[in-house]
Amino acid sequence: MTAFTTLAQLVAPLSLDVFLGEYYDRRPVHLPGSPERSRGLLTHDRLADLLRQGDEASGGVISFPLPVEGTTDDPVGAYMDAGYPVILNAPHGASGEIDRICTDLGAALQAHVWPNVYATGTAGAPFNIHFDLHDVLVVQCEGVKEWRISSLRADRPLDVPEMRGIFDVDDAMREQALASVDMTFTVKPGDVVYIPRGQFHMATTPSGRSLHVTFAIRSLSGYDLAQALSRLALSDPGLRDYLPGLDPGAISEQTHDRLTEFKHRLKALLDGPNLDQALAEVRADLIARSNGNRDAQAETKPGNLN
Repeated sequence: MTAFTTLAQLVAPLSLDVFLGEYYDRRPVHLPGSPERSRGLLTHDRLADLLRQGDEASGGVISFPLPVEGTTDDPVGAYMDAGYPVILNAPHGASGEIDRICTDLGAALQAHVWPNVYATGTAGAPFNIHFDLHDVLVVQCEGVKEWRISSLRADRPLDVPEMRGIFDVDDAMREQALASVDMTFTVKPGDVVYIPRGQFHMATTPSGRSLHVTFAIRSLSGYDLAQALSRLALSDPGLRDYLPGLDPGAISEQTHDRLTEFKHRLKALLDGPNLDQALAEVRADLIARSNGNRDAQAETKPGNLN
């Protein structure tokens, strides 16, 4: 099985060309499927066993810690049966199938792909309407879930530390997103949902318990190019030079000349062969991080309200 075969299976009945050309980083889509598509991915029983073993069993972080007090012999089971949410961020090792899909999607999309597990019930949704800083492919494993996707979309956010806080979401924006919902549907086991970065959405569990795995996708961007250029600039002694003393009222002729020199040096780096190599290394690192790296970044949702 190739990486593209895995992607093709997840986005069926769309063809790869249609998915990549018309939906990827463009618009959301619900892709109904059969239970076989999610078979072997994860079950509630497997998740409960992982939680009983502790966080380190799956390499993930539990976003909603389980209560440790009480009279029950099985607090994990009681917590889940009561319908409370459980989230595992980046749980590499939770199942071999999850790890394989991350590796395959990383290779196919030339991106960093990591998993997040959401087990929810009727006791409350973990997130209000929100958007992600990255694309997601959601695979429903057990139970059903109701999704609402808004036409409101933040303009090309990036899942990088420097961007967090820039796209803070307030109550007025949430109200606008809720008023602009234009996709409402229910997913069942084997269904897949694709949501591009920045697209407002929310999901609730109407009855019983629901379990899904999201595959978060962080692709190469122009910002990565700028960072690669910045690292190359450090190798040029001329770009490590100080600017002449600055006149608070104006840029002196000497400072202007030095800025012009800096621009020429940066342009030479942009046009030179080293930048292509540096960018290739960044891309290779993103792909490598899809292969079970426990330091992978966890899914981030700006401005969520529980």
